[in-house]
Amino acid sequence: MKILHIHSDKKFISETLRYQYDNINNTIVLLSNDDIELDLEIKSIRFRLNFLTLKKVLSYSEGVDLVVLYDLTTYHIAIANALSPEIKIIWRFFGQELYMLDKQAYLADYTKKINNVTKSSFFNKVKASLSYRIKRQVYSLFYGYNFNLFQAISRISYMMVLFKEEYDLLNKKYALPPFLQIPLNHIELKRLNGNKILLGNSKNDFNNHLDVLHLLRGIDTSNCIIPLNYGTDSYYAERVLQEARDQKISVLNTFLPYSEYEDLLASCSTFVLNSYRQMAVGNILLALKNGMKIYLHQNNLVYHIFKSHDIRVFTIEEFSQDMVVGDLSISKNIALHNIEKYNFMVRSSKSEFLRSLAKIEQDLD
Repeated sequence: MKILHIHSDKKFISETLRYQYDNINNTIVLLSNDDIELDLEIKSIRFRLNFLTLKKVLSYSEGVDLVVLYDLTTYHIAIANALSPEIKIIWRFFGQELYMLDKQAYLADYTKKINNVTKSSFFNKVKASLSYRIKRQVYSLFYGYNFNLFQAISRISYMMVLFKEEYDLLNKKYALPPFLQIPLNHIELKRLNGNKILLGNSKNDFNNHLDVLHLLRGIDTSNCIIPLNYGTDSYYAERVLQEARDQKISVLNTFLPYSEYEDLLASCSTFVLNSYRQMAVGNILLALKNGMKIYLHQNNLVYHIFKSHDIRVFTIEEFSQDMVVGDLSISKNIALHNIEKYNFMVRSSKSEFLRSLAKIEQDLD
């Protein structure tokens, strides 16, 4: 079976290794303007991120049986709609593709207020948006590209999601392709010796940082860290940075290699994610591995999934109380309990994925 993997984020390229078997021929395409080397032992090609490259990317789909789209960016939507109907498509769901359609529902009060503020840069934002839309219309008109999200979704064969509960919830709202389980690895406890507090995972406003920072006013926050080294620059991110500095909170601005980010988490006892939607699951799993006390918002489906499997996670309200009394860590026994429960929860995810992959290959015959 020949598979073409199309990425837009270098951090997820290693997921291609899930498909590395003797009977599978994998090719990676990365659409990115970042200057990076792809060091996987799989044929890889990198293209600059612009509409002119779409035709070149599509040329690599000739003769393939399956295309895996990691995220449904505008470019990936056009690719999905342009692929030959004989080619099966897997959509590796990231989250923002659908959650952005109803974004206000996932923003907390203070974050909403900041996002609703009209800044002097508003004209430039509108100008940039119009420029982008005009380009899209031109490429649609002259090259025949289709940028309709829901037509792309209807063309896709399988939707690859972390949690079946999340898929079921979204499938009630949108007509989605059949579910495919993302295989989740077992984890082991690495260390349990940090004392810092990690607030959020990026500049993304889905973190609802400002609402957490509001809870922390008047409390000693000198051991807190906010990572703002990943994501898109915005007025919201500027406000988070300013508020963090006002509260004497350390801000991480430099993008770190994965090993250094792991070291950062090893210095923390606490991970706080105020997102109302599933996101940053990789960070949550690193927190579990490092025996950290994890606080999630009750609107976040991951909170309820973990609680239903007896994984000891806590609410944002509990975080504000625990900050006052200094109860910001868990014992080694609870950390081991969490890992045991998580590993039991994902015990069959790999076998489910392999069975699905075998069935996809069988259906091609």
